[in-house]
Amino acid sequence: MDIERILIQAFEKARIKCEILGCEKFYSYSRLCLKIASSPRISQDRLSRIESCLREEIGFLPKITRQDNLLYVEIRNEVSSQISLASVQGKFAPSGVMLPIAVGNDGQNDIVADLSAMPHLLLGGCDGYGKTTFLRNAIKSISGTGSSKLILVDSKDDDFKDCSNLDCLICPIIHDFDTLVEKLEWLIDELEWRYHLLANAGRRNIVEYNQNVIEKMPYIVLVIADYSAYDSPLRSELLLNFFSRMCAKSKAAGIHIIIASEEIPESYIKNRFLCCFPSRIAFRCESAVQSKALIGSDDATYLYYPGEVYYKQDFSSTSVRLQHYND
Repeated sequence: MDIERILIQAFEKARIKCEILGCEKFYSYSRLCLKIASSPRISQDRLSRIESCLREEIGFLPKITRQDNLLYVEIRNEVSSQISLASVQGKFAPSGVMLPIAVGNDGQNDIVADLSAMPHLLLGGCDGYGKTTFLRNAIKSISGTGSSKLILVDSKDDDFKDCSNLDCLICPIIHDFDTLVEKLEWLIDELEWRYHLLANAGRRNIVEYNQNVIEKMPYIVLVIADYSAYDSPLRSELLLNFFSRMCAKSKAAGIHIIIASEEIPESYIKNRFLCCFPSRIAFRCESAVQSKALIGSDDATYLYYPGEVYYKQDFSSTSVRLQHYND
């Protein structure tokens, strides 16, 4: 398929004359730069109509953006390059990172985040695009530090089947809601107990505390694989109350949360749930509403392959496109 010719023809039909200046290639997509030869008024609605017409012709939705007199068109590569986590794992123990998570590669650099600084992480997007792989990789890297304990919640009973023998598990993998509630109540008690220890020691947070004691306080990470399984009014309200209490003050106590959900309920978008998770990762989203809830734009609707993500860190106004790693 001659994509370049099809693009030029599509713009000409829309009475936009342009020429291709060059092309950047990334793992799963290429970005073509076109110079506008004519200068008609080009609105975002007009570009969206061109995107829709191209989708019918080439079979996928390209992304078109404009900067001054240049147009940038992102198109899917025929084959997506994959990155093995094992091939780059030696890079994921940088100095000072307490809970490392290998987020992905931007085409030039491997991005390693520290969950202890985030301090909580929300994943969203369609099933089949890599959320479970991301969680498994995060569990591998966090458990490898030797300074953390994990609570894993897997309602499907298969997402974390390879993690059941980890030495760092606080309890067996949780599959039912009642057990989850019991463990959440325990976490609240643990949070209060840790604040009591910090106050008695005259320390502000877990880092200062661990620098001055022999028996160090381990980090605790709660990982929920399929949060949408608890999307009922009663369960949602109960969990929301827990996150509101926990997320506001748990960073200092070394308690952190990672949640993955296929869809963020509309009621959550309008309330305090998203504020509990300042750092977010969006896999491919079917709707612009879901994408905007996660990263503040519709960019995640243009992702093509499993493992492609947009990463937004700590209430940042922008997000970065990355390719995540295979198991």
